[in-house]
Amino acid sequence: RAEAGLLLPERRIGLAAHDFQQAIAAPEAVLSRARRDGEAETVPSRWLNRLVNLMAGLPDQGGETALAGMRQRGAHWTGIAAALDRP
Repeated sequence: RAEAGLLLPERRIGLAAHDFQQAIAAPEAVLSRARRDGEAETVPSRWLNRLVNLMAGLPDQGGETALAGMRQRGAHWTGIAAALDRP
């Protein structure tokens, strides 16, 4: 890999994780995923499932409320996207 000038997979993953950490630390960030790919439904990433499960499992810390707020704000943006597709 080195002779071909290719990064090691671990290095590439580490750089992607660093990029994500930098982006998600912004005052506002949008996390999204496609629900469909052509005619088939997609499966959320394991990371996204873990995040949702973590937040849903923290009622005393406001996790459920935060998750509901995130979903509500997301519905606003998906509504705008759906309106763009209407004739």
